[in-house]
Amino acid sequence: MKTKLLVTAAAVLSLSDVSAAGWNGFYVRTDLALMGGGHSHKENKDLSEKKDGSSDRLMHLGVAGGWGKVFGGSFYGGVDATLLGMSGVMSAADENKFSFVYDPKLTVRLGFARCNMMLYAGGGMGALYAFTDTPKLQGHHAHFPKNADGKNELVFTWHGRVGVDFKLKGNWMAGAFYEYQRSLSHKNEGEATKADLALVSDRIAFVFGYQM
Repeated sequence: MKTKLLVTAAAVLSLSDVSAAGWNGFYVRTDLALMGGGHSHKENKDLSEKKDGSSDRLMHLGVAGGWGKVFGGSFYGGVDATLLGMSGVMSAADENKFSFVYDPKLTVRLGFARCNMMLYAGGGMGALYAFTDTPKLQGHHAHFPKNADGKNELVFTWHGRVGVDFKLKGNWMAGAFYEYQRSLSHKNEGEATKADLALVSDRIAFVFGYQM
């Protein structure tokens, strides 16, 4: 009986290691955040709820690629690059008003892979650029920094992320992650009140991708 149990356990562990190795290599993915929030200014003024009772709806779409490898049968390490990241805010009070920013970033991921599941945590750097005119920005983009000429600045950011991915049929995968993002300190030279700004946002995103 003990021999059978040992053989079964060894077979399960062997299968898990083989499955975990399926996370090795390159992948492409997309992520969609259906909800999120944010603040602006160091006073952490919450802009998700406006004074008139209306609210903002945050949307985020990312297209990314990356590479990873499983070490020692379980430990995962890799790099994830969001090449096309678009974050937008639509006001519920006026659906014709929509503002969005370009949000590329690079993330180092470390985690634990077993069978068809991979848990990870990561962090990295990125940038934000607002395509919409600053006065028309909403939500946590409302106080986006601009220079003395009134043009939007390129804002650099840092972020942290925790998530889980699952292997589906074949090489397809799906998952979800939570991400906290904050801009580096900036001074808004284009405003009458020159205050340091800290753009803060977070999001829960759903992921779908393909492992090469």
